[in-house]
Amino acid sequence: MATLFGYKTIMIRTTDSDLADHSLSTIRKRKVSDINARMNILKENPSAIYVGIHQNYYEGASVRGFQVFYSENSDISKNIAYSIQEYTNRVLQPQSARKVQSAGDSIYLLKHAPIPAVMVECGFLSNQEELKLLKTADFGCKIAMTIIGGISKFFTDARIT
Repeated sequence: MATLFGYKTIMIRTTDSDLADHSLSTIRKRKVSDINARMNILKENPSAIYVGIHQNYYEGASVRGFQVFYSENSDISKNIAYSIQEYTNRVLQPQSARKVQSAGDSIYLLKHAPIPAVMVECGFLSNQEELKLLKTADFGCKIAMTIIGGISKFFTDARIT
C-alpha cells in the first residue's frame, strides 16, 4: 500500500497482466480466477473505493473520449463517477459531451462490488488519434491527474476524508 496525493492506495496491477492462476487449464477458468482475485482485494478493503482504469473500443473509429461507469451498489459510486466525468469534461476534454452511465449487469466487478466502485474508460483504442495519445506518457499523466482531481473533488464536496 502506498500513499498517493494523501490517499492510501492499493494498486491491483501496475503492468498489463492479470491476477489469474496461470496453472488453470482454460482461458475461461483463468478469467474467473482473475475476477475472483480482484473481488477478494475489494472484500479485504471494506473502507476503500474501487476505481478501475481501462481503455475502450468501439467499431466506429470516430468515437472518442472518457466515459465513467458506476456500480449501482451505492449513491457514493454514482457521485464519484459524476465527479470524475465532470472534472474530465471540464479540464481534459472540454469538447466532450459524454455522461456517466450505470454499469448495470454488464460489468461483473462493478455489479458485485462490496464497496463503492467506478470504471473509467480513458479513451478509445479504435480511434487512431486517441490511440496515439494513449500511448504517450504525457497523456497518461494527464489521465492520472484528471482521475485524482475528480476523486479529490468528490471528497471535498462530500467533506469526506
